Amino acid sequence: MAMVNKYHKPCMIGRRNDKDEIAGSIRSNGNFAGLPSFKKFLEESGLMNYTAGHDNAAGWSVNGNKVASLIDYANTHLHTEDFENCYTVDYILNGSKDNSALVGNIAAHPEYFGNHIDEVRFVITDIQLMNVLAMGANKDSIKISSNGIDYIKFKDVDFVDKIMNNRQKRLTVYGRGNLNYFNGNTTVQVFIEDYELVDSTSKYDF
Repeated sequence: MAMVNKYHKPCMIGRRNDKDEIAGSIRSNGNFAGLPSFKKFLEESGLMNYTAGHDNAAGWSVNGNKVASLIDYANTHLHTEDFENCYTVDYILNGSKDNSALVGNIAAHPEYFGNHIDEVRFVITDIQLMNVLAMGANKDSIKISSNGIDYIKFKDVDFVDKIMNNRQKRLTVYGRGNLNYFNGNTTVQVFIEDYELVDSTSKYDF
């Protein structure tokens, strides 16, 4: 999943045995707009020995002499736009306004969620990158503070580098709310699950 998240592509990892069969695991992101089920996509190729498991987390096997055909099948049927993430969201907010009360009030009630009731998800656009702090011993996490909300992403050095090198741009995020309690203070946070950096003069299209 680390490779899926970094490259925004489905991933197959396998090992070849002495029978020239390659077997391993697949992972993908169920939010990819054009590939809701990686397992089904492979099954429909007619090339696999088997795929067994969930839609986007399964085991697989293919004969070594069919690998080239499998790659051709994928190149023919998949396109870059298939891997644009598609999300169901509860709120789309403009980050140039103070949305901390709304996000904070929802984050204050985690007991409402669970048992097939998903946490509320937000898309927040137009976030300025003026107050930015790289965190952690390796500086691989980041806090972006804007209009009463701290936008947080942990353990993603690529994201930190992009933010630090594109401070003139605006950020759009997809994520969930959280409350942080420290030294008697409560701060409203959004944990970033996906994002887009956009030129400040452009129209957002998330």
